[in-house]
Amino acid sequence: MDYVLGRIVADNYALQPGFLRAARCTLARAAHSRPAAFFALDLSVTALLLAIFFLEEMWELLVVLISNWFMISLLHRYYQNRGRSKTGRHCSV
Repeated sequence: MDYVLGRIVADNYALQPGFLRAARCTLARAAHSRPAAFFALDLSVTALLLAIFFLEEMWELLVVLISNWFMISLLHRYYQNRGRSKTGRHCSV
């Protein structure tokens, strides 16, 4: 797990200091330059969409971990197939 977290920080260029410096520079120029303003708008919308996507995925993971639907699905599949033999036909009980 430590390796994975280390690789996320090392391989993610959006977390590097140069990216944040470029974003700050773009936001500073956005007040005086129309292309920089549109780029800042595009960057803001993209960051917002990524944040919403990330939060939605984390919410779904939390719901799966808290709920018992996966266990219910496994039990349903088990009871549905428990009377079948290896050939797929029903056994006489």
